[in-house]
Amino acid sequence: MQLAESIPDLIISDIRMLGLDGYKLARRLRGSPRTALVPIVFLTAKDETADRIEGFRAGIDAYLTKPFEPDELIAVVNGILSRVERTHSQIAQLVSSAACGLLKITLVTYSTKRVSATAWRSRVMSLNKKLNR
Repeated sequence: MQLAESIPDLIISDIRMLGLDGYKLARRLRGSPRTALVPIVFLTAKDETADRIEGFRAGIDAYLTKPFEPDELIAVVNGILSRVERTHSQIAQLVSSAACGLLKITLVTYSTKRVSATAWRSRVMSLNKKLNR
């Protein structure tokens, strides 16, 4: 598996894919230092409890089944990105506090791009229509 040059803020994946299923993808992403912390959401037709358990054991952050409600996907994505943003902010504060008075450091903080709820809803509804054809 070849990773993109830039690391995404979040990955939404199906489980059923050609060549590499979602479980293997999640395990590989979690096994790479570059992508170990990237949130993963499964959006899939597989709705058995065993499928969900395997997904969470592979390291995913959320599991939604098809057909899905666009508002639920938006809520899940926004919740995860908010948590990531809070975590990065807390880490930045800790690093800044620890370095205060010892070193002059430049702290590059991660900035999660925000997309308006209206834009997200439009994209998700369009995707939902394509998936349910």
